[in-house]
Amino acid sequence: MRTIKQVMSAALLCAVLVPAVPVRAQEGKEEGKERAARMERMSQELGLSQEQNDRMKAIEKAYAEKAQAIRAMEDKDAQLKARKAMHEEKHAAIQAVLSPEQQAKAEAMRKERMQEHKGRHSEKASVEERAERRTEWLTKELELSGDQAAKVKAIHVQHLGKMEHIRSMPDEEQRRKAMHEVHTSQQKALEAVLTAAQQERLQALKAERKAKHQERQGREPGQRKG
Repeated sequence: MRTIKQVMSAALLCAVLVPAVPVRAQEGKEEGKERAARMERMSQELGLSQEQNDRMKAIEKAYAEKAQAIRAMEDKDAQLKARKAMHEEKHAAIQAVLSPEQQAKAEAMRKERMQEHKGRHSEKASVEERAERRTEWLTKELELSGDQAAKVKAIHVQHLGKMEHIRSMPDEEQRRKAMHEVHTSQQKALEAVLTAAQQERLQALKAERKAKHQERQGREPGQRKG
């Protein structure tokens, strides 16, 4: 019997390796492309064989369908228990596909991403440090050139600096409007630096993060708290 620590580790590893993908009744082409891109990255990072890729795709499809059924549950407690059980089952299925070496690498990847996430949300981190981390991540994901990386970092420094000021505004509506303007300005500045292919990849990364956030919140894409 597995210990609580092992179960928690399994759930975390599963969330990092093959994030649950929200499935709509009519899945759009863009969402399908995002899923394919995610699977491709995982395949490259772990060095999966063709047979392993096929088995992983089958696991992803099966559990995406289960996730859809779980999201339809009205009882939130039952939904939470079902989601936890599904993650454990999915992790076990994934582990059966990976070699011991791949399992070790996947665990290292999980720890690295958790550390990156912790760093991004550290209140003690300076604007310069946060800008540097974001730039390093984008450099890796988008394969930025040295010149692009320097420009992207400058954009992040400016954006984060403005956000620090905006958070001190007492009026909530004014804060929301100012944040929207800053985000829009940052997006346009990044687009001026990135190639068309890099822009497309960045949009896919944003959509992927949004989908994972919605999955953690147990909401359908586009659904807001009322």
